[in-house]
Amino acid sequence: MTPRSTLGLERDDHLTAWLIVAQLLWFPLASSTVINGWIIAHREEGFFEWSALFVVMMALLGVVFGISSLWLSLSVTSGPRRKLSKPVLKYFATTLLAMTLAWCVHVFGGVCSLYDTPPVAVLLAFFVPTWLLFLMNLPTRAKIRRWLDADDRRETIEPS
Repeated sequence: MTPRSTLGLERDDHLTAWLIVAQLLWFPLASSTVINGWIIAHREEGFFEWSALFVVMMALLGVVFGISSLWLSLSVTSGPRRKLSKPVLKYFATTLLAMTLAWCVHVFGGVCSLYDTPPVAVLLAFFVPTWLLFLMNLPTRAKIRRWLDADDRRETIEPS
């Protein structure tokens, strides 16, 4: 039987492990937005008296956190600009910060829905941008490879 390494199909288990860890961190944050969106869509009345000023303040905070999350998400997708001593830790820190800020946008949407903001407006203004940011930060093999600079370190295996 021919070993896999001579066929050039050797799997990078180190990269696979990091990808699994990244997806395990991504999934709970992303799935919590779906659960909260479903709860908001099926709730019929607000819990508090409506205050337009408070909703505007929450919306502005959501925009600030959304812009910050977009900026960090772009750095996640582009990879590191220079050589890093621990690129995987930098990848996880940047990704988690971007996802946490995106999650804050959806929390502000939930707060606005408590003040009797129409559920459709909350879902469109807060949850759609949150999910777009989450999709930008979806951990993929290509993103982690870009951060690990695996293309530069890939070894060519000579057949024996």
